Amino acid sequence: MDKKAFTVIISVLVIVATATMAFAGTSTISKYTGKGYSHDKRFEDAVIVNAIDVSQYQGNIDWTKVKADGIDFAIIRVGGRGYSESGRLYFDDYYKKNIEGAKKAGIAIGIYYFSQAKTEKEAQEEVRHCLELLGKYDIKLPIFMDYEKAGNPGRIANLSKAQRTKNAKAFCEGIESAGYNAGVYSNLLFLENSIDGKNLSSLYTIWAAQYNDTCDFQSKYQIWQYSSDGKVSGINSRVDCNFWYIQKNPEASQEKSLANCDVKVEDMLYTGTKNYQPEVKVTYNGKTLTEGKDYKVAYVNNRNMGTAYAYVTGWGEYADYNLQPFKIAESSGTDESAGVESDVYKTGEYITGVVPGTDIKTFKGNIKIHTEGYTYKITDSAGKEVKDGIIGTGYRMTLYNSSGKKTGESIIVCRGDCDGDGKCGLSDLVKLRKHIMELDRYYGAAQMGLDVNEDEKVSLADLILVRKHIMGLSIIK
Repeated sequence: MDKKAFTVIISVLVIVATATMAFAGTSTISKYTGKGYSHDKRFEDAVIVNAIDVSQYQGNIDWTKVKADGIDFAIIRVGGRGYSESGRLYFDDYYKKNIEGAKKAGIAIGIYYFSQAKTEKEAQEEVRHCLELLGKYDIKLPIFMDYEKAGNPGRIANLSKAQRTKNAKAFCEGIESAGYNAGVYSNLLFLENSIDGKNLSSLYTIWAAQYNDTCDFQSKYQIWQYSSDGKVSGINSRVDCNFWYIQKNPEASQEKSLANCDVKVEDMLYTGTKNYQPEVKVTYNGKTLTEGKDYKVAYVNNRNMGTAYAYVTGWGEYADYNLQPFKIAESSGTDESAGVESDVYKTGEYITGVVPGTDIKTFKGNIKIHTEGYTYKITDSAGKEVKDGIIGTGYRMTLYNSSGKKTGESIIVCRGDCDGDGKCGLSDLVKLRKHIMELDRYYGAAQMGLDVNEDEKVSLADLILVRKHIMGLSIIK
């Protein structure tokens, strides 16, 4: 092996191993900051949604690019109250443009209103102003009171902790009375010392800000604003980044709870880059509920192949939420009636277990079809038939019945091959590193190709196997 190439490989491996070990377990390396963050153990069973919050200070935003960059939720400022003694109410110059742009891009919308309420009466005034600005815009996430000290000394600096808490409750009660879900945003110190964050966390959605590698708020919270220095495609300035935690098995808080509902979502077939929003059917005690009246639906991870989620939140008489997974599949799979089997590979939607360097003849020799009249072709990812050479990840096995009609298609996965050349090399090692560190993401067959040990996850163990294979210390088999 060329000494220079060998040095590059070792350098890459050292970087990967260090980063992976440093952020093992319930940790994330944010692609928007490049830094690692550890999640509280209470969120081990949660789906973590990438969210941003924006105002006029981000300027014009290309929301389609934002969605494509992995952002599923956005919290948009509509207005607020000034922090000088006059407390003038104002609106955000870009709020309409942001709401309309995010909605069109398929991003679920929440709202925040910057409060400097000194009294419960002022908090109620802010609610009226917020709702007046929001108008008939359809939102699917809560409306938050952004409550924090501002200015020097600022309007709310000399209030008691009890009064600030009353103001927050008055705001949230007003929002809920109007039919919306309510929440409170503030920084860690304010939540712990300047307001009764523990009490509020038992009543409303808490959005805690702490620019750190962990969030130290001990009471209940659902959103962690971890940075104000994120870089997201489609936004030219820095932006606030958040982890939004959604438990897979939430508890019911009342009788009419979506946590107790039956939610059905159909799987989808991947046909290209777009947002997949399957129809959602919700029933409660045999009654079919109505979207928009009884519940609203937001979608998570619904742009690429793999597992996506319908986040169904209660509305009107119904409370809580239900998180329902659905699959965005790369292929339909082979027709079971054809009896496709293999003693070497696993067959179905994907054909897995193929080792690097497997030629077409060998591959075909390991495939059996037990039903008379069925045939198949091997094609590359562009649909062109391939009759010789080696099998690469993303190749297709397309099945035809006795009438020549296409009845199914399976995607072939070559272990250790992400780029589709049928080999396990330095390019695949780099992709594996990026995937583990969440600096880049691969989906479907490409992701499965990185799962060398076929344990249904891409991890350091796969990286070690690839490393040994490239260095000639062992062979993937």
